[in-house]
Amino acid sequence: MICCSWDRFIYHLVEVISVPHRRVKLTEVFAVLWWIPTTVVTTWSLETPTRPRDQIQRRCYSSGGVTVFLTPKLRSRSVILQSSSTTTSYLDEVSPAHSHRSSDARRQVRGRLHSRFSNRFRCWYNGRRQRHPVYPTTNSQLTAYLKDAVPRVIVLTKTFDFRGTEGTTTTNGCRPDYTRACMAKNNGYKSQDVILSSGGMSGTGGCSGGTSVKITYDNAAQNRLVVTDNKTIRGIGTTGVIMGKGLWLNGNNIIVQNIHITELNRHLVWGGDAIYMQGSNGGSAAMKNIWLDHIKISRIGRQFIVANNAGVSSLTISNSDFDGRTDYSASCDGRHYWTFLLYGKDTKVSMINNYVHSTSGRSPKVGGASNANAIAHVVNNYWADNSGHSFELGENGYVLAEGNYYQDTVVPLENGNQGALYAATASSECKNYLGRSCVANVLDKSGSLKSRNGATALSKMKGNTAISKFSPRTAKKVSKTTKNFGIGVLN
Repeated sequence: MICCSWDRFIYHLVEVISVPHRRVKLTEVFAVLWWIPTTVVTTWSLETPTRPRDQIQRRCYSSGGVTVFLTPKLRSRSVILQSSSTTTSYLDEVSPAHSHRSSDARRQVRGRLHSRFSNRFRCWYNGRRQRHPVYPTTNSQLTAYLKDAVPRVIVLTKTFDFRGTEGTTTTNGCRPDYTRACMAKNNGYKSQDVILSSGGMSGTGGCSGGTSVKITYDNAAQNRLVVTDNKTIRGIGTTGVIMGKGLWLNGNNIIVQNIHITELNRHLVWGGDAIYMQGSNGGSAAMKNIWLDHIKISRIGRQFIVANNAGVSSLTISNSDFDGRTDYSASCDGRHYWTFLLYGKDTKVSMINNYVHSTSGRSPKVGGASNANAIAHVVNNYWADNSGHSFELGENGYVLAEGNYYQDTVVPLENGNQGALYAATASSECKNYLGRSCVANVLDKSGSLKSRNGATALSKMKGNTAISKFSPRTAKKVSKTTKNFGIGVLN
């Protein structure tokens, strides 16, 4: 028996590797091994399972250590996840597939090949053979599963509310001068006060000219949930919610998918970050293979996503809803200011098909330190209702922005001279660096978006095949539904 098509190859690979308690014929092993190329290119679709626990399929692929799950009702178009030997990972839109076929083993994994693999082709759960997902039911179970040393798929089917579980603290805080100024507008919105750092008023950003005020915060948000190597956190429908705590990703090969993180001391700056990354080994080594997909973040005191210190050398943020609507904000207008902070000595990130709305700044901020090297490919995202600036560039921050749609965004790029950003137009300038044309951004009722040190930004992208081979879509306004962004579409 010899596999004579890609469909047969995929089927026999699954049969040999994934089906438990099955006797494998030697001819089948030889057939699979004979067909495994050094680099495989693939697309797929999966059927909807009939059993609840099959909602997390045991069909997956791995490339250089990163494992992506082929979940039901998903079709991935043009997925490219680079191995650990490359610089960064990129993921195109994941959209629903409506399939009517039966769920027998021969039809659960099928399709043409379209996604780059290298080195190894494996089918198991994230980080080795963790055959069955776990379903935590208590806060303590969730905490333990996330931080233990066992590779796991952790499925969330409920709301985990940590608020009040660790008490509250009432202490002296700060009301910055800029806060007092915007509060004087008396426009019906509230502002954020500030939790002081160990340096007190003079050592806390924005508080040197501030006034002292009493503040109270929930302690749980100050103590993040630690997530170690080889973990996948996956919500079902809209049920996977974490309230009152953020995640500290502290390892490699981590997937966070289809969960909502919310309610972290939204009334206070430094109230809590939703997803925090500083590298591994105490911030001394860059993390790799991190995928944040179909998540939602809302009502947060500080940053939605942070990468700093050693950074993250391969980070993909895709199909997610970053909701800045809040009753407390640093800009006193109901829009969150602290959104993305992408620093790090070795940070390489792709932001693809995300909805960033109702913010007033740092959406995102890239670079900002003398030892930073933060490179971002920002493509096919949708910005809306931003009263301040979207891009903020700091020292050693480099961005390629193409195929994005900006609606009601006052300042797409904050004024300054640091960093480098290439804002794609209809010109063919990209061909000199990427071998392809870039896709123009579209600005609707928004300020202008022009390149800053554009050639420098493009030079940082040169040689990265994940960028040069990527095929961006034409920028367009899309409907604001979970079918396009955020939680709920994955079951």
